[in-house]
Amino acid sequence: MAPCTIRLCSNKSQSNTFKENGVTFHRYPKDPDIKSQWVAATRRFNWNPSQYSLVCSQHFTEDCFINLKNRRRLLASAVPTLYLPIVSFATDSDEPKPSTSNPELQKKNDLTSPATTSIPTPKKPFPGNPSDYTTPSGKRLCETILKLNKKLENKNKRLKNLRERTRYLGEKIAFYRKKFRECLDKDF
Repeated sequence: MAPCTIRLCSNKSQSNTFKENGVTFHRYPKDPDIKSQWVAATRRFNWNPSQYSLVCSQHFTEDCFINLKNRRRLLASAVPTLYLPIVSFATDSDEPKPSTSNPELQKKNDLTSPATTSIPTPKKPFPGNPSDYTTPSGKRLCETILKLNKKLENKNKRLKNLRERTRYLGEKIAFYRKKFRECLDKDF
């Protein structure tokens, strides 16, 4: 009953089935990095998917799927790339600028003209998207690299926490040694 969340896509999960139309619907992934790439692909700004939000299979390439008996599974690292709407934004070159010979008036026009902002595009994570690769081994390698990068990031966070704890405990030991020496000096 839920519609596809890609902008301008009219597929609904109630009216399209895999057996009839070959269309499947997929929930947003739990991995925050891949989920953010899916949200960027919807071309909806300031929007977050709910737990019921879906994307239809028409927005994925065939190599993003694993076909089972009567099911079709999406690879964990797949990102929608097909039939995405093109959203354009006005730039400075799109707006005609008034030409004046008076420099004071020209400066005033420049100050009053609205500034345009560009929306930053998310950086493509190294080594890229597994759907960019044409061979299954390339996809597996890409997925492995992405998983290892995530593990490395977690290990680096843990290492940083352990270093901070070691520094804190070292300071604590130095403090108690100083207090111990002060106590020894007072007794003698």
